[in-house]
Amino acid sequence: MKTSRRGLDALTAVPGKYDGFFSFPVAKGGYSGVAVYTKSTSVTPLRAEEGLSGSIQPKPPLSSNERVSPQYPAIENIDLMADDNGQLLTSLGELDKEGRALILDFGLFVLINLYCVADSADVRYHFKMNYYYLLQERVRLLIEAGREVIVLGDLNACPAPLDHCEGQLPKIKASFYDSAHRKWLRDWLVPNGPLVDTTRERWPTREGMYTCWNTKTSARDGNYGTRIDLILITPGLRRWVKDADIQPLVKGSDHCPVFLDFHDTIIDGEGRELKLSDAIRGSTTGSMGTRELPRICARNWDEYSAKQTLLSTFFTPRTASTLANTSEPQVSPGLTKPAELNVLQPNSKPSSSLPLQPPAESGPEVEEVEPTSSMAQVSQKRKRAIDDCGQVKKAKVEKTKNGQAKLSSFFQKPKPVARSRGTSSASEIQEVEEVVEEEERSQEDAQFDRDIEMAILLSQTEPSTSPPSTTAPRVNTKEAWSSLLAPLQVPKCIVHGEPSKQYTVNKPGPTKGKTFFLCSRPLGPGYDSGRSKRPRDEVDPAYRCDFFKWSSDVRLAVLTKMADELELFGSGHRQIAEIIPGFLYLSDIASASDDATLHQVGITHVVSALSAPIPWLGPSPNSPCRILHVRCDDTPDDDILAHFEATNAFINEAYRESVQSGKKNKVLCHCLAGVSRSPTLVAAYLISAGVSRDEALDLLRERRTVVDPNPAFVNQLAIFENQVRNSPQESTVVTPWTNFVKTRELSAVRG
Repeated sequence: MKTSRRGLDALTAVPGKYDGFFSFPVAKGGYSGVAVYTKSTSVTPLRAEEGLSGSIQPKPPLSSNERVSPQYPAIENIDLMADDNGQLLTSLGELDKEGRALILDFGLFVLINLYCVADSADVRYHFKMNYYYLLQERVRLLIEAGREVIVLGDLNACPAPLDHCEGQLPKIKASFYDSAHRKWLRDWLVPNGPLVDTTRERWPTREGMYTCWNTKTSARDGNYGTRIDLILITPGLRRWVKDADIQPLVKGSDHCPVFLDFHDTIIDGEGRELKLSDAIRGSTTGSMGTRELPRICARNWDEYSAKQTLLSTFFTPRTASTLANTSEPQVSPGLTKPAELNVLQPNSKPSSSLPLQPPAESGPEVEEVEPTSSMAQVSQKRKRAIDDCGQVKKAKVEKTKNGQAKLSSFFQKPKPVARSRGTSSASEIQEVEEVVEEEERSQEDAQFDRDIEMAILLSQTEPSTSPPSTTAPRVNTKEAWSSLLAPLQVPKCIVHGEPSKQYTVNKPGPTKGKTFFLCSRPLGPGYDSGRSKRPRDEVDPAYRCDFFKWSSDVRLAVLTKMADELELFGSGHRQIAEIIPGFLYLSDIASASDDATLHQVGITHVVSALSAPIPWLGPSPNSPCRILHVRCDDTPDDDILAHFEATNAFINEAYRESVQSGKKNKVLCHCLAGVSRSPTLVAAYLISAGVSRDEALDLLRERRTVVDPNPAFVNQLAIFENQVRNSPQESTVVTPWTNFVKTRELSAVRG
C-alpha cells in the first residue's frame, strides 16, 4: 500500500466487518507498505506485529504474551551482504524501516505478508539480499519453535525459468540462476529448502502463469510478464490445501491476485474429522469464543477507537444520533458505512494464462441534476491580454461550477432546486454558449481562409508568357495547405507496417517530457529489443519490433515534405538568421519546428506570429522554450502595430533575465515563411532600441535576404518610429542592441 497512516481514510482502515492491519514506512511515506484484512465474524488473530526483526514496536512495546514468537533474529546469525563500499549493516532494524512486512499468528499457522525490494536498482541490491536473509532467519526460528508458516506477497523474484516470460530462451535459461536473489529463492523452496510453492505445485507444467506485467509498455496484452507474487507454506499445511491459482482476468494493477483456498474440514491419519475453524484457535466461531484484537489493529488506533476526536466533528452539528453510544467506530461525517466486501470466489479450474477482456457490464444509472449556479456575466468589451503561457486570451463564456463532487454525493438523491431570479436555466446557458462558440468558429474560419490565401500567394512562381490558371492551382494548393494544418499523422513501424504508438519520457534527464513513437504491438517472448541486445535468430516478429522515432523528427519530416510540395520555402527561407549576435534570431516555421536545431542554437524564447497557433507546428509542446503567440495575418488591413508593445516587452524580459541570472537567453522570432510578419516584429524591437525604420529593415535584409514585409506593415513601422521619437525615454536603459552597437564601435576604433 503506497500511502501512509495519515493518508488512510476510515473506509480503508476499518471497512465494516473487516479488521485491518497495516505497516507503513518510517520515513518515506507512500513509498511502500503492506496490509492484511481479516473478517471479524470468522477469525481474530491471536497476535500481530510489524516487521521481521522485532525492532518496530508500538507504545508501550509488545509484551512477551503479545509477541508472535519469543525469539527474534540476531544479526550475528545472518551472513549479510556488504554494500558497494564493503560496509555491513550494524542493525537489522534498518531493513524494517520501509514497512515491508506484517506477521499475524492464527494458531494453526503464522502468516507473513511481504513486499520485498525490487531488483531494478543495483545500488540497493545488497539491501534486497539482506532483506531476504532476514526473512529466511525469521522463518527458520518459527519452524524451530514448531510453528507452521505461510509466506505470501510480492517477493520480487522468479522461482524458475518457467516463471519468466523469456526464461525459455536458451541464453536466458542458461544464466537464469546467476542472479543471487533467484538462486536464493530456488534454494529456499522444496526440495532444497523448507517451503512449498503452492501455485506451482498445483500447476507444475503450466506456462504463461504470470502475476506481474509492465503496464507502461502494454506488456500485459501479450502476457509478457513474470511470476513474482507467491504463496509459500511449510509442508505441514499441505493437507489443508484445496486449491491455489492466479486470477489474471482481474485488472486494475500491474499485478493480479493470487489465492490459496483451504478445506473447511479434513480427515487426519486416525480418521478423525478436523475443522479449520477449530484448528485456527483465534476463530470466533470456534471453542475459544471472541478474542481481543491485537494492539496494532487499526480499530485500536486512537483515531478509530473513539479515544481521539476527529477534527471534522467540530464542524458538524451535533444530533441525538451522534450523541448516542454506538458499537461502531467513529468515522468522518459524510462517509457511508460500506457493504460487506465482495470476495473473489476461487475456482478449481485453471485460469487462462492470457488476460482476456471481461464482459462489459452496465454501469449505474445517474440522475441528471439541474444546475443551480447563476451564469457569469459576460463583459461587452473583449480586451487583448496575455496569459501565463504567452497566449493572447479570448473572452469565453464558461459555466460556473460548484466545486469537485464528493464520492458520497453519488449515493444521495438529488435535492429539488428552487428557481430564483437571476438564475439561468441549462437551456439558456447552452443557447448563449452556442452563440459565442459560433462567433469564435467564424473568426477562426476567417483566419484559416486568410492563411490559405497567403499560402497561395507564397506558392506562386514567376509569371509565364501564358496566362496562369486561376482555378486548378488554387484548389490543389488549398488541399495541400489543409493537409499541412491537419493533426500530425502517426508514423507506421517498418516491420509490420502498422500505426505506431506514442509514449512520453518520464525518466529524469535532458529528454524528460519528450514524446516518441514505438511499434504498437505488445511485448512478448523474443520481441526485438535491438541488435545489441537480441540475437536475430531469437527475434519473434509476432511481437514488438525495434521501431523508434522521436515525435519532433516526425513533425519536421512531414513539414519539410509538405513545404516542398507547396513550394513555400526556398533555400533562403530555411535558415535561422542571427540579427543581434548571441541574442535575437529570425526564421520561418520550418526551422522553428526543429527541436534539435533550437537546442543547438540555444533558443530559450520564441515569438510565434501566425493567424492562429497550428497544433503541431512550431516548437513541440515538450520544448523548454517559453513561447509568445502573436495572432496576426499577413494582410494590408491587419493591425500588427497593436502587438509591438507585447513582443518588445517579451524580448526585453528575456534579456533582463539573462543579465540578472547569468543565463544565456536567446530569442527566436518566426512566422510562416519568415518574410513579412516576424521581420516586422523584429524591426519594431530594433526601432524601440533607437534604430531607424530604414536601418532596421536594411539590417534584416542583410542577415536574411528573403525579408520583405508587406507595404502596410512598413507604414505601421513608420508610425511606430514616430511614436518612439516623441515619447520620453530613459537614457539609462540598456538593451542588447545598445551593447551590440557599443561593441561594434569599440572594435572599429581598435581596428
